[in-house]
Amino acid sequence: SDVHDFGRARIGERVTLIEPQFTFGAQTRDEVQQSTHALAYQGRWADIAELSLGLQKTSYEKSVIEPGQSPQLGEDDPWLYSAAAALHANPRLAWYASYTTGLEEGGVAPENAANKNAAPPAIRTKQWDAGLRYAITPTLKVVAGVFDIQKPYYSLDDATIYRQLGEQRHRGIEFSIAGQVIEGLSVVVGTMLLDPRVHGEEVESGRIGRIPVAQTERLTIASADYRLPGLPSVSIDATLTSIASRMASSDNQLEIPARSVLDMGARWRFNIGRAPTTVRFQLGNVFDEFGWRTNTSSVFVTNAPRRVSITIAADFLASP
Repeated sequence: SDVHDFGRARIGERVTLIEPQFTFGAQTRDEVQQSTHALAYQGRWADIAELSLGLQKTSYEKSVIEPGQSPQLGEDDPWLYSAAAALHANPRLAWYASYTTGLEEGGVAPENAANKNAAPPAIRTKQWDAGLRYAITPTLKVVAGVFDIQKPYYSLDDATIYRQLGEQRHRGIEFSIAGQVIEGLSVVVGTMLLDPRVHGEEVESGRIGRIPVAQTERLTIASADYRLPGLPSVSIDATLTSIASRMASSDNQLEIPARSVLDMGARWRFNIGRAPTTVRFQLGNVFDEFGWRTNTSSVFVTNAPRRVSITIAADFLASP
């Protein structure tokens, strides 16, 4: 890659820049090799209970080779296991619980890190959850549950070194309702309430805060789709995404404000000859709500502005 420094600029002020001439060199190679051997069992007692068990042996190796630098290597060789059970109290109500250990891709240290392209080991995770599923009507169902997720916490320290800074634990509650409310109207509404926390020596010493970067304490998504009476081939839809404030720095001194974004759209379904065809109109970010997004490396990008799109899709290979 190649980098060109344009100097300092003030956010929100438009500037005119001359297109730079880049000279690209040799590429950095990022390679992952993973193999897994697994056993699984699933048992069902009709309308009464379900049980699932799993065991895996995983071999993981990651390498990042940057031109002119020594290879960055990360590897792991864990046993992973899982168990899940469900109990059907009656035809409308079921209770469930599960426990899982996993292995996640650790990524590489970002460009803004002093040790950029370093390959941390794969991340071992543990998660349990429990809850209920309830059918309000045959077409409208509710799911409510609690969960607890634990895994290593990687981010930039005060010297911009990307490394493990502690252990993070996400405990929360989730609730969703989905299905057909009335004829022609389908909804999907879900909310997650989260208590994200970081534990470890870096936190106790005060070098980093207790809330992990890029995490929020609430996320709500509500969607609705309505087929117009007398015009079953036409439908309108809307999606509201609302997210609480998010931590934006490892020392917990910077936050991204809460934001809600509304998207709207419509579909028209018809045939071109024998080909099923759909015209899709979308208006994204209806009120042009501005905001920032970030990740665990504290890299900031803006959310998408108001935008309009129209797409046409037709399947001319569909069976007559």
